[in-house]
Amino acid sequence: MATTVLSATVWAFACGDGTVEPSPDDPPPPAAVTVVPATATLAARGATLQLTVQMRDRNGKVIEGPAVSWATSDASVATVTRSGLVTAVADDAATVGITATAGDVSATAQLSVADPQYAVLIQFFWATGGGDWTNSEGWGSPDLSTWHGVTVDHQGRITRLDLFNNNLVGPILPDLGDLAHLQSLNLGRNRLSGGIPPELGNLAALANLYLGTNELSGRIPPELGNLGSLQFLNLSGNDLSGGIPPQLGDLGALRELSLAGNDLSGPIPPELGNLESLEHLSFLGIGVTGRIPPELRTIS
Repeated sequence: MATTVLSATVWAFACGDGTVEPSPDDPPPPAAVTVVPATATLAARGATLQLTVQMRDRNGKVIEGPAVSWATSDASVATVTRSGLVTAVADDAATVGITATAGDVSATAQLSVADPQYAVLIQFFWATGGGDWTNSEGWGSPDLSTWHGVTVDHQGRITRLDLFNNNLVGPILPDLGDLAHLQSLNLGRNRLSGGIPPELGNLAALANLYLGTNELSGRIPPELGNLGSLQFLNLSGNDLSGGIPPQLGDLGALRELSLAGNDLSGPIPPELGNLESLEHLSFLGIGVTGRIPPELRTIS
C-alpha cells in the first residue's frame, strides 16, 4: 500500500507544467446552462416558484456540473434562495431577472410579478358566479381598464368597482380590502350573502360603499368606522342583525347613512350624534329602540 501511494504522488507532480490534474471525481465544467422555466409569472406578492438548472457539455449532453449560485436583479421585486426558490415581494406589477451561474457560464430567467389587483378581482369573479353575471365583458383580459364595472387611474390603480344589479351570487371576499386605492364600491341589488368582511375597513380612500339590496347577514363590522373618507354608506335591504356599531360615529365625512330594512336591534348609539356632515339618515324598519340623539333630529 505504501508503494501505491508514493507512485500516485510522483505521477501527480510529474504532469506537464507541474500543476495537479483534476480529480476524476470532479464534475466537468459545463459549456452552457439553462434555467427552467425560462419565463414565468408569479400571481401576486408572496407567490413562490422553484427554478432549476440544466447543464450541458460542449457536445450538448446533459451533465451534472458544479454547484449553482443564484442572484436576483431586483430584490424589491423578487428574492431567490441558494436553492433557486423565488418569492415575489413587489406590491405592484413588475419584472425581474433571476440569474443562475455555474462555473464560468450563466443564464437568466425573466419573471413577472402580476398585478395583485388582478388576482383579487379574478378570485371575486369566480366566488360570485362570474360566468353567470349579466355583464362580464373584458373580465380576464390583461387590461383591467377594459373590465366591465372597473375604473382605474392613470397609474392603473383600481378606483371604482361598480357591479350594481349584475347577478352576483356568493360572498364578498375579504381580499377586496386589499384594493387600497378604491374610492367607490357599489355591489348593490345582487344576491350577495354571508357577512360584510371587516377588511373593508382597510379601504382608507373609500368615499362610497353601497351594499344595499342583497342577502348579507351577521353584524355590521365596527371596522367600517375606520373609513375616514366615507361619504355614502348604504347597507339597506339585507338581513343584518345585532346592534349599530358606535364606531360609525367616527365617520366624520359621512353625508348619507341608510340601514333600513335590516333586523337590527338595541339602542341608537349616541355616538351617531358626532356625524356633523350627515344630511340623510334612514333607519326605517330596522327595530332599534331608545331615543334618537338630539343631534340627529334635524336630519332628513
